Amino acid sequence: MSPLKLILKEISHRKANALLALLAVVVAVTGSIVFHSAFAGSLQRTKRIQRDMGQNLRIVSKETDLAHFWHEGFSQKTFPECFINVRFNTGSGNAFGAVRKNQYFLADSVPL
Repeated sequence: MSPLKLILKEISHRKANALLALLAVVVAVTGSIVFHSAFAGSLQRTKRIQRDMGQNLRIVSKETDLAHFWHEGFSQKTFPECFINVRFNTGSGNAFGAVRKNQYFLADSVPL
């Protein structure tokens, strides 16, 4: 007898066990797909929220060596403290709200 015939005879003989086993497999696969989809959706939503809050905004000095900046994660050049004081004391609210992903303000282009 072929293995396929034996499997089909066993399934026809034990219908309840076969249905329960099939149900367990379906529930396990469905659960893993739902979990994966929900996790991917939450990551996408988190990235969107952080982007809208300006978490991806980099404000670096014009003299910054960008190769060093991306390799080390920080700039050796800094802005004078008066830039921040003047920029945020103008009463304009969110000064950088319109800036989107991976755009930079250079020191000479920031209106004071």
